[in-house]
Amino acid sequence: MRVLDLGSGAGNVSRLAAEFVGPEGSVVGVERDPQAVRRAARLAEDAGWRNVEFREGDVEALSSDPGSSKRSRASTRTCGWARRCSPRSTPRACRSRR
Repeated sequence: MRVLDLGSGAGNVSRLAAEFVGPEGSVVGVERDPQAVRRAARLAEDAGWRNVEFREGDVEALSSDPGSSKRSRASTRTCGWARRCSPRSTPRACRSRR
């Protein structure tokens, strides 16, 4: 499973998603604040997460090209996952809520 976390900030949801999808999955966090991107990347690296990466970008600037429906589905999935799973939830609890 691949997850796109739009407006990822310091990466809290991205790191939870990375644990949720496991080593076979991947997570990309997109955030427009370069300091937040650096912080998120540092925290993920310090924790040893290899299946999550952070990119600087403005999610409002995403084009409406033919691939955008994939982006929409991914962001909807991330938002739905984030609503069900707070930072205090365990990945096991999140799986049971799918």
